[in-house]
Amino acid sequence: MMIRYLIREMLLQEKTLADITHGRVPGPGVDTDDSEGGGLKYGDKVTTDYRRKIKKSWNRFSDHAFFQDPKKMQVVHFLGFFSGGDSLTDYFPEGKVTPGKIPGIHVPNRNELSCYGYIPPTDPKNFISFATGPYFTFKKYRVTLVSTIDAATERLSKATPADIERMKGSGLAKRPSTLTRDDELPIDEEGTVNYNIDEVVIDNWIVDTCYGPKHEAEYAAELGLKYEVLW
Repeated sequence: MMIRYLIREMLLQEKTLADITHGRVPGPGVDTDDSEGGGLKYGDKVTTDYRRKIKKSWNRFSDHAFFQDPKKMQVVHFLGFFSGGDSLTDYFPEGKVTPGKIPGIHVPNRNELSCYGYIPPTDPKNFISFATGPYFTFKKYRVTLVSTIDAATERLSKATPADIERMKGSGLAKRPSTLTRDDELPIDEEGTVNYNIDEVVIDNWIVDTCYGPKHEAEYAAELGLKYEVLW
């Protein structure tokens, strides 16, 4: 912890990852199609290694004391915002969950999830104006990436059986696309000024409350999920 503190003291003037790395570009063999293996889909080893390197750098240099603190940055996930699957059954399929042991409700879910970040935090009910479906707030999670733009991370729905098998031990990962620039990755509070936090990736998450329509409340109760009806 002391080493991390000293590093942060040395980097107080830095705002984004680019201030440290001075930028980087994909090398030979890296897929730069952000709708395919360089972005929304899981790709080949060379491409994945490059994406993993960006994410590893962010984790090394970012101010985790700030980003991991829910009193400083609020994390919210809007169900089906990109996939269109905005029902609780899309996240917790009927007949395929074990009561009392549901990942994301009773135990940490290791599949990484894309969220929005809000600074400063606000009343969760305020997000109804942005929601097209239900949304989650969390009581437990770990932030693994923060981007001021949509970082085009892999979509879990596009994972193949081979991808799922390969990552079954750690959960499905979400990494920035190969076209993500380091100056789009803030590493401290100062780097978030005047920006919306368009993508915050979290893992080991447990939902605190689901907010949404009345027709989802009954299934939420079956799941043992805290639910607030907003419309």
